[in-house]
Amino acid sequence: MMMNFTLSNQVQIPAVGIGTFMMTPDQAEQAVVDALACGYRMIDTAQAYMNERAVGRGIKRSGVAREDIFISTKIWASQYLTEGTVEKSLELLGTDYIDLMFIHQPAGDFMAGYRKLETVAIRPMVNQIEFHPGQMQEETVSYCKDHNIIVEAWSPLGTGRMLSNEMLKSIAA
Repeated sequence: MMMNFTLSNQVQIPAVGIGTFMMTPDQAEQAVVDALACGYRMIDTAQAYMNERAVGRGIKRSGVAREDIFISTKIWASQYLTEGTVEKSLELLGTDYIDLMFIHQPAGDFMAGYRKLETVAIRPMVNQIEFHPGQMQEETVSYCKDHNIIVEAWSPLGTGRMLSNEMLKSIAA
């Protein structure tokens, strides 16, 4: 069984999940099926990844009940002001709810995206940042801790760069 964290609204979020960044739709669909078969219960995608529909297909193919899967996706910067952007993700994913919606990159009028979430009384609970031994972001992590915001690493191994780190190699040995 995988470890969970508890968000400030008491929702449980799995500590480990699979991300679908840089995956083609076919790769994302199969990765979701395989990850769920291996026991993963968190799937991360985004509007900008162009694979939300494939993620939804993978979830359906997996046979795992929707309520047992934690889905996160992200509103892309060009969509912050677009009406129906959240509904479009719901449609593509083939689900009637998303467990966690991120503001994807603080670019453009990202406060418009935040206001979209505020209308349903959502406050920040998770900050997905590049975080790994080569980029610790101590100030951001401290701020998040002080405000009861969970830090989620989108690149825990530095997109592979940290695999040659001698300390990590010794820990893994």
